[in-house]
Amino acid sequence: MLSNLFAVAAIEPHVKMGLVTIDATLFFQILNTLILFGALTYLLFKPVKKMIEDRQNKIEDALDDAQTKNTQAEALIAEYDGKIAKIEEEGRQLIHAASVKAEKRANEIVKAAEKDAELIKKRAEKEIEREKLKAVNELKEEIVSLSLLAASKILEKDINQDQHKTLINQFLEEVGDASWQN
Repeated sequence: MLSNLFAVAAIEPHVKMGLVTIDATLFFQILNTLILFGALTYLLFKPVKKMIEDRQNKIEDALDDAQTKNTQAEALIAEYDGKIAKIEEEGRQLIHAASVKAEKRANEIVKAAEKDAELIKKRAEKEIEREKLKAVNELKEEIVSLSLLAASKILEKDINQDQHKTLINQFLEEVGDASWQN
């Protein structure tokens, strides 16, 4: 049947075949469609295409900017990590320095205490020596008194006490000092 339609259209030039007729109107419809397509392309498709390209460029720029900012952020993170590590190291050094200083101070305190103890020991030794000398001298005087008393009883007469003391002291100094000191 389709072949019959084309055959009829070829025989009769002004025959209507549904909605489309093959004549000058078809040529004008095709020309009108092409002009409309050209006008729409120029007026609508190009601006829309340009707008889409601009938007795509903006998105690409935004992505590039985001990538740049991400790289900068990573660099800042690395820098801050480095600073934190440096601060931690400085903190460790400060703690170490403080502990060394505290240890030095403790050693100084111990040395000062040892020095004070040595001074106290020396003072005590001097005091002991003085007390020893004092005891020796008191013992000498006691011996002198006892010697005088014994000599006076032996002689049964009273000798001048000052002369007797002098004699005994001389005797003790010559003989007794070496035996009394240890």
